[in-house]
Amino acid sequence: MFDTRPDRSREVVLVGRSNVGKSTLMRELTGHSFNTGRSPGVTRSPNHYDWASEDFMISDLPGFGFMAGVAEETREQIKTDVVQYLEAYADQILVGVLVLDGKAAVDIIDRHTEAGNLPHDVEFFSLLEEFGIQPVVAVNKLDKVDTTDKRLDE
Repeated sequence: MFDTRPDRSREVVLVGRSNVGKSTLMRELTGHSFNTGRSPGVTRSPNHYDWASEDFMISDLPGFGFMAGVAEETREQIKTDVVQYLEAYADQILVGVLVLDGKAAVDIIDRHTEAGNLPHDVEFFSLLEEFGIQPVVAVNKLDKVDTTDKRLDE
């Protein structure tokens, strides 16, 4: 499991699929630079922004799902590490911000309505709840949404 976590009693975590903008959101919230990229999977271990004086931190966890140039076994290990991290620190996590890509959200909802096909995002929301972590959904990349998509009005 990840071993770079500062010892803080309160934490907000950013979680979601790869390349939805978690690290960019972290940069905007903190004003500090974190590695980002156009291809999925740049973040492979947590980024932590530590407010030591407040005994608080924000953590950007690696994304789940496709990662460019990363073997399936490594992707599965990262996913396992993220789940173990959330479970281990659930009592200290104030909120889990599930970041969604606004451009892909409609497709995710469409897939969710198909029988027997539960999107990773919905599973992750349920996982946060199961661990007792208050989930909050943040929809990112809304500037890239096609406003002519009729499904947005449904």
